[in-house]
Amino acid sequence: FRNTNLVPRPLALPGNLTGPSPSPVPPSPPSPPPVITNQNYVLWHMSDIFYGSHHTNDLTTMVNDMDTIPWNDALIAGDISGDGSAFNFQTMKNIFLNESNHPWSAFNFLAGNHEYQCGEPPSSGCLNNYKSLINSQLRYTFDRGNIHFIVMSTDDGKYKMSDATMTWLRNEVAQNQGKIIALSTHQMPHLFEGMDQILSEFGIDLWLFGHAHCKHGDPSCTRHEALGDFYQQAETTFVDAGYIGNMESRYLIFTEGSKE
Repeated sequence: FRNTNLVPRPLALPGNLTGPSPSPVPPSPPSPPPVITNQNYVLWHMSDIFYGSHHTNDLTTMVNDMDTIPWNDALIAGDISGDGSAFNFQTMKNIFLNESNHPWSAFNFLAGNHEYQCGEPPSSGCLNNYKSLINSQLRYTFDRGNIHFIVMSTDDGKYKMSDATMTWLRNEVAQNQGKIIALSTHQMPHLFEGMDQILSEFGIDLWLFGHAHCKHGDPSCTRHEALGDFYQQAETTFVDAGYIGNMESRYLIFTEGSKE
């Protein structure tokens, strides 16, 4: 990681480090922990908030807890509202605005399946609420130092990627080979058709996702089993954001001068 054109914030506490070997969950913090300086970059990664349907109070607790740990950006990988209503999107947004000491611009969202398919039957109004209140873009990129983040919602709320989206993703990966490439989606990587080809041809360094609702270290959770095939495609580190229902999220530290 090279801290180029990154506005530093005071970072003082250690956390889960991305390792060189792929893993469905972040490795345990090293012992002794590394010295964290303001030249490093810290990302808070969470998913599956389901605000309004359950875990309503948990979000406030999590935001307050994380404000005791200095970080630069947050990436929220979808399913942020339980019912997709404008009220719940706005109320959830107010928690981030009022409870966090970070600006709204520090929170980067993508749409999960609950942003597309809420209610019975599913309504397009849910996605419209998300786009008007949370983020109008369903796919976008941003750079922090030499990390190129690719944030991508699926095109139908499940696992479908259009040809246009796949072409966009392929171009983003191909044109940024000199950087650390970090891709964020809602669903697990093995559910997307054609992703294995991009992994084989170009490689993706870090893949951040949610959807699985797996508690860290839970051997009974089988949603990660198919990830094994992806491990053979490229040296990708897979990080499951966890589930706010388990009071879990992740934070990743990119150390200045490290390979990744």
